[in-house]
Amino acid sequence: MKLRSYLVLLVVAGVLPVVIFACAMTYLSYQRHRENLAHGMIERARGISAALDREFLVSIQSLKVLAASTHLDKGQLSEFYADMKGALAAYSRAWQNITLTDSSGRQLINLRRPFGSPLPPTGNPEAIEQGRHSKEAAIANLSRGPVTGAPGIVVHLPVLKHGQVNYFLNAVLYPAPLTDLILHQKLPSSWIATIIDRNQVIVARTRDFEKFFGKPASSMFASQAKQYQEATWRGTTLDGLAVVAALHRSDFSGWTVGLASPASEVDAPLRKSLMLTGAGGLVFLLAALALATSLGRRIEEPVSALSRAAEKLGRGETPEIPLSPIVEMSRLAHGLGDAATLRAQAEEQLRYQLQLSQNITDKAADSIFVSNDKGRATFINPEAVKTFGFTAEELKAQPLHDKIHHQYPDGRPFPREECVLAQIHVTGKSVRNREEVFFRKDGSAVMVECSNAPLEVNGQRAGAVLMARDVTERKKHEARIRQLNRVYAVLSDINQAIVRIRDPETLLSAACRIAVEKGEFRLAWIGRIHPETGTVEPVAQAGFSDGYVEQLTIVPGHPQDEQESTASAAREGMHIVCNDIERSPRGAPWRDEALRRGYRSSAAFALRRGDEVIGTFNLYSSEREFFSA
Repeated sequence: MKLRSYLVLLVVAGVLPVVIFACAMTYLSYQRHRENLAHGMIERARGISAALDREFLVSIQSLKVLAASTHLDKGQLSEFYADMKGALAAYSRAWQNITLTDSSGRQLINLRRPFGSPLPPTGNPEAIEQGRHSKEAAIANLSRGPVTGAPGIVVHLPVLKHGQVNYFLNAVLYPAPLTDLILHQKLPSSWIATIIDRNQVIVARTRDFEKFFGKPASSMFASQAKQYQEATWRGTTLDGLAVVAALHRSDFSGWTVGLASPASEVDAPLRKSLMLTGAGGLVFLLAALALATSLGRRIEEPVSALSRAAEKLGRGETPEIPLSPIVEMSRLAHGLGDAATLRAQAEEQLRYQLQLSQNITDKAADSIFVSNDKGRATFINPEAVKTFGFTAEELKAQPLHDKIHHQYPDGRPFPREECVLAQIHVTGKSVRNREEVFFRKDGSAVMVECSNAPLEVNGQRAGAVLMARDVTERKKHEARIRQLNRVYAVLSDINQAIVRIRDPETLLSAACRIAVEKGEFRLAWIGRIHPETGTVEPVAQAGFSDGYVEQLTIVPGHPQDEQESTASAAREGMHIVCNDIERSPRGAPWRDEALRRGYRSSAAFALRRGDEVIGTFNLYSSEREFFSA
């Protein structure tokens, strides 16, 4: 093989690994982009699903208010027909009709027909059967009305009497507002959002709604919705578009929200990067080959002359020594210098790729920790420094367990053998999307969703990589939504109690009981202002008191009770909140007794008769900041 050929092979061997590495890093970056996109699509699907559930809950609560009508309780259906008309007018934006059936599904009232007209059976016998057994509201699949034949979504509410289903009150919802609900989420214009019911029938769609409404979802979408609550996949839409899709199925309604992004849009960054990398590598390789060829030609003649001289010397002939042999060696050295230049260019390309990798970790939205096989940190990205407050120097060579996962939220020590950061070095098993509580340098807790995976080099365990996403704010929002749902349930049940209960004392006791049972408050009591003494005297209570209410002596206006919540509410005629009994001045008069019973926040609401404040409704929660706005 000629020297020129060796030079060509040397150039190819130096350039190709760099090009391959660049392609691999490009693909890994694309994979991360796809994972982030899939996670984001699932998050958006969860949000739309939650909004859909709220729409159904609003209809259910509205039906509960209507079901509390005394006309229905007394069986006065002709009068209740008028009540239903009023309710339909109030909710005409979302409801197209209201019907009333008996417990077997036989229609008694349909606002599409005059009262007393003959009516066919309900069009949703399965939902009626479900509601009769569960005694809970049921969301039916998309169906056509038995009277008009128009498609609708029916919410069935069982009306109980003496613990048994007496009637079903049914609201028929328009399907079109569900598409509006999706459009209000402001999704990317190229995305397609679809809502399907439990039968995998399309109920709402952001593109070609009229064309696909009421039709079965694509086979892949339907299959994924049946098998998984959340999933991502690549497939094809009903109109033949290749997409990357994600879904979330609601636990409450069983309906599924699907989001699809065109695959061409998702894959575009990969194609562009690979084309740029391939084109750059090809140009770089051709330039290197051209240079190697040129150098080979310049070296070939003096090397051949030296070779001929050596052959002649070997045959015993007097060789013709090439003139200026030092010049020939200088040319050879010059060629080696050119080769060194090419190597430097290749190393520069490698450094560029390493800097690109470093840039990716530096700008990642997740905290990234790399530890060695002893569990000690070797790399911490800037997001981890920002989230946990440690500098990289403070964490390097330190056990991560001792720094960020050493205790439970209540302060108890967290055993190392149970720690997700330490287990990976023992079991070698990956952990994905696990929720944990880590701690910052200042001791404050951080709720994270973390993944941990082992690292191997040449088949040997070399350490582990931990990625943690701060989900503290998301968890706070979810907890706040649960609190609001509890308060809403209390208000709804108290409204129903006001309709049903005529005896004031019974109503006050029922209100306290509802606050404790439905609102999960630790204590609820109602005090009446004595007309002569002005003291607030307890008249009803529920929950855990342990003598707390009985020992209260509250006099609005008295200096000792000036800051106390109940006294302030009675005096000022408004609601007073104490969100931290342990620290707030409003909790001072009864702080020790309240804390001993597990009360952490409270609120007092003035009760009025006309313009006169006659008492207070007092709620105590075991959670701090429960009554925050």
